[in-house]
Amino acid sequence: MPTKTDLPQRLADRVVDIVLAVARVVGDGLDRPLRRPLGLAWLAATRVLRLRADVLTRPSADGMRRLAVAGLVANGFIVVSGGLVRLTKSGLGCPSWPRCTPGSLLPVSDPEIPPAQMAIEFGNRLLTFVLLAVGVLVLVAAVHLRDRRPDLARLAVVQPLGILAQGALGGLTVLSGLHPAAVGAHYLLSTLVLVACVALVVRTGEGDRPPVRVTGRLTTRVVTLLPYAGFLLLAAGTVVTGAGPHAGDEDAQRYGFLGTRTVEVAARLHSVAMWATLGLVLALIVLVRREPAPSPTGVDRLRRRTWFLVIVIGAQGGIGYLQYLNGVPAWLVLLHIAGSVAFWVSLLLVRFAVRDRGPLEPAPATPDRMAVGG
Repeated sequence: MPTKTDLPQRLADRVVDIVLAVARVVGDGLDRPLRRPLGLAWLAATRVLRLRADVLTRPSADGMRRLAVAGLVANGFIVVSGGLVRLTKSGLGCPSWPRCTPGSLLPVSDPEIPPAQMAIEFGNRLLTFVLLAVGVLVLVAAVHLRDRRPDLARLAVVQPLGILAQGALGGLTVLSGLHPAAVGAHYLLSTLVLVACVALVVRTGEGDRPPVRVTGRLTTRVVTLLPYAGFLLLAAGTVVTGAGPHAGDEDAQRYGFLGTRTVEVAARLHSVAMWATLGLVLALIVLVRREPAPSPTGVDRLRRRTWFLVIVIGAQGGIGYLQYLNGVPAWLVLLHIAGSVAFWVSLLLVRFAVRDRGPLEPAPATPDRMAVGG
């Protein structure tokens, strides 16, 4: 009988099996009409990433890590592209879903919708399919390491499932007329998918020994609190956006629970959350310097990542105040959105730096396996 600790792993394994089965059916149906263009695209992608063409079926440690990084970058980029949609007031450039317009999957000229806005929104929708393809490729490669490293597949399956969930939530966002709660949930779901992306990148570069703490208990507890504080900071930011001028469309609903003071109060709460998060990070720096640590090497890594996080938070805070003082110009908001991705990824890297799982063990040698590459 499986134990309680086995049940999440068994469930994750079944999810991996189901996703692969669906992907196999879809892939078989698209194989003939798309074989040549997909083959050329794959050849180009492997050359850009410096991977072997068979990286999906025989991934090396380096190849798996590069694919994991590609998944992380793609999921971060879609957050920024979604911000661009909102900042150009293109959120309803395709006013229907899943079609772009009520009668067509493709953009159709509409006198009430500027062509540029329609193109931006439709382009962002197309990026979702690119992101899904990257997620499936990451999963397929991870599955081929499943016998030796099963947790990689469990983490990788989050990417395609998360992207599908994002597509559905994006549809609800459009159908709701860009309600600020739906827009905020759309963004926050991306941050949750990024958790799995960062975890996968970290796991592809470390061994499989049981995790061992590299810091003292108090330091570990402070680090454990950081993702919760960071998530609250990001959630507060979505409220500021939902009350501000960049809601994705001129006629989109805004938060107005405090009337004309809603933006100001939301911005101040967002600022308080930022200072609280920064306070935790600064406390962490002090603890890392003073608290006895089981692993000096691990502490050095944690210290470097923590200082980088301080720099990112400082830059984000500076951009945020510049926005507030200059009437929230769109280009600063886009920079702030990109910075929020950098902040969240940096924070998660700090979170994963408090434990050590040993060095990555070399894969069993095979006669035709190359030492470097995919």
